[in-house]
Amino acid sequence: MLLGRREFLTFIGATLAVGPAIAAPGEPFRIGARSGGTGISIAGVLAGSDPGRHAAAIRDLRRATGYWRRLRYSSTDPRKAAFAAALAEHFAAEPDLRFAATLAPGPSGAAAAPPGELAELAQFLTGCVYAEAAGATHPLKRDLAAATLSRLRRTGRFTVAGLAVQGKRAEQRNTGVC
Repeated sequence: MLLGRREFLTFIGATLAVGPAIAAPGEPFRIGARSGGTGISIAGVLAGSDPGRHAAAIRDLRRATGYWRRLRYSSTDPRKAAFAAALAEHFAAEPDLRFAATLAPGPSGAAAAPPGELAELAQFLTGCVYAEAAGATHPLKRDLAAATLSRLRRTGRFTVAGLAVQGKRAEQRNTGVC
């Protein structure tokens, strides 16, 4: 997928927001995701140090919760709630995992995430940030995003930076480390 100038700069901003997130030994990874709609585009980056261990842990969570479908924020499947809650707890318990997202006006639509457990997690977290920014109204999506973001903000490893556009003047607002 080719990115336009705005999407590319938004993604770079999210990548830079991660900063020195990878300090643990092991093979570092950074996985990007994008979500959007209603004039808001969000780029998110999940970073960590041991992709194999995290992917295996996520597969174990799938077995434990019995959720085998692809986890997508946009889904209204009520069975995803237990799996999403388990993922949030996994993120909170693993000090090497970091997530950063940048909010910016932009085209609607989500980018297709590459296959894999960690890409799915990055896309889901990005969708949760989108839900908060856009004011999701579907009860399952709204409540799941609120619970997930509330849990992750307490870790100190979840960063959201935003760009608010008002008319022709754009002002940068950084909500910092949540």
